[in-house]
Amino acid sequence: MLVLPGGNLGVENLNKNQLLKSKLVEFAKDNKIIVAICIAPQILGQLNLLDNKKQLLNYPGTDMGLNNSKIDLKKKSSCWW
Repeated sequence: MLVLPGGNLGVENLNKNQLLKSKLVEFAKDNKIIVAICIAPQILGQLNLLDNKKQLLNYPGTDMGLNNSKIDLKKKSSCWW
């Protein structure tokens, strides 16, 4: 399991880590659990790891970077906060 902590500065730093990004892609490919807290789902969205996912929970106003995902951020059934 990989857990990505939230917080603007933390996510900014995580997003610069190429090793972490490659591990996230690897975990997603192997269907391993990835937990992204607060604003951290942005990283998953930027890596297109949210494609074909039906549900997402993220903090209000933290949907930047999720535009590449196939989750309809306007539907409550797809995105709850």
